[in-house]
Amino acid sequence: MTHVDWLQTLAEIGLGFAGFSALIAGMRRGESTADPANSSRGRAVVETSLSVLFGCTLPVLLHRLGFSETVAFRLAGGLFLIAGAPLTVRGFRRALAIRTQFQPPRPVLSALSGVAGVGGLGFSLAAVVGIPAAAVPTYYLALLISILGIAAVNFAGFVFAIDAGDEPDEAATVATAENRT
Repeated sequence: MTHVDWLQTLAEIGLGFAGFSALIAGMRRGESTADPANSSRGRAVVETSLSVLFGCTLPVLLHRLGFSETVAFRLAGGLFLIAGAPLTVRGFRRALAIRTQFQPPRPVLSALSGVAGVGGLGFSLAAVVGIPAAAVPTYYLALLISILGIAAVNFAGFVFAIDAGDEPDEAATVATAENRT
């Protein structure tokens, strides 16, 4: 099957993002207050990573069920378009709501996520249309990479707490250090 090694690699990366996010979330459970923005980013990482994992297995399963390779990728692209469009819109609306309530806007991260989301939906549509037919597996691969890009941006924000509001106050850190001595 075309791109089967890529599908396996993307599934492993998606599973890694989801696993590390769950591990980090578990370690942060001990903190006294949960940061809603960071919790939202963690949830977005897990949701998008698991959708990539599902997306990597779907065309292989459909092909094994007897569909031709091109039809399997087109059907998987169609399912991603039908299910992915509303989920993508919901994810961006949730992120926008969290950003406006708890943190300043980050135009670079928002732009990267937006490009990845639109790219994913566009490549999904291209896979469904299937012109040229030989490019359908590559369109589908680009779709998965785009969705994984959303997970990567959210993962970076989740792990490194990119927003200024998530960083500890330097004065408070110095005061805490002085109190310990």
